Amino acid sequence: MPPTVRGAMSRTRTHEANAMPTNTATRGRRASAQDADKDQPLVRDIRLLGRLLGDVIREHEGVEAYELVERVRQLSVAFRLKRDASAGRVLTRMLANLSGDQTVMVIRAFSYFSHLANIAEDRHHVRRREHHESQGHLQEGSLALTLERLGDAGVRGAEIASLLRQAYISPVLTAHPTEVQRQSILDAQRALAGLIAQWDHAHGERERAAIETQLRARITQLWQTRMLRTTRLTVADEIENALGYYGTTFLAEIPRLYAQLKRHYPAIGSSPSFGWAIGSAATATAIRMWGPSPCGARCRASAKWPCATTCDKCMNWARNCRSRSRWLRSRRR
Repeated sequence: MPPTVRGAMSRTRTHEANAMPTNTATRGRRASAQDADKDQPLVRDIRLLGRLLGDVIREHEGVEAYELVERVRQLSVAFRLKRDASAGRVLTRMLANLSGDQTVMVIRAFSYFSHLANIAEDRHHVRRREHHESQGHLQEGSLALTLERLGDAGVRGAEIASLLRQAYISPVLTAHPTEVQRQSILDAQRALAGLIAQWDHAHGERERAAIETQLRARITQLWQTRMLRTTRLTVADEIENALGYYGTTFLAEIPRLYAQLKRHYPAIGSSPSFGWAIGSAATATAIRMWGPSPCGARCRASAKWPCATTCDKCMNWARNCRSRSRWLRSRRR
């Protein structure tokens, strides 16, 4: 190869090598900017909910309480994010010197902020999924992408349909007294999630101001509600709590998921059943209070109710138990 050509190629490779880090850095900055842009609604929601929570604390606990929470927040950010060791030492001394009431108040403030941030993150996941669906993108973990990968792997639709016809699928709810949240808190959180969704589609400042007023009211409701119960849960409470999840989980999503499967595989068979794993104590209490279930407390060869394979008749019976439990508690007041 002539020296002039070899030298020119060498200079070209050197130029490309020198340019590569710059191009990579540019792409990295561009990707970071895109990530920041797509997360802007999440940042907006968290700031909005945090501001409203601060307003509620200032209104109900006083300016000093609000300033204490804000000081703890600032020192925590400086220590955790900015690696400021001196802020960490100040924070440790401050927390050690709090009174019992101040400690409870700070814990509640940050606990509720975590609740609100989780609500905002959940809404952002929905927002991003809706965006990808509108663009025709397939997201990781989605049913559409899974079916596409099965097709690419050579798995025939008839095989999948045959497997689904033979499979027994039963989503199961479980419960434990230490994990059951108060219904009043769950109701407020669901209402907040709905209001944040409305905020995305609000038109004009007047509509946003109305939504913000409702958000403030729900956050006030949270702040005025105890996070922990003062009385021990009964088994009937556990049953009622579990039944309360059906409307917002299984009954809303499983028909949609099943319809999507049916479009691909029309002959997949019956829809999933719903199950329980609340324990034999729940069975005994339910039977003692309201009598045996329609199938004699035996569902799919299980001697317990509620069991992991509860039949439809027993589910209707359970709903009646829930209504009767509410009636009984109202009579006891």
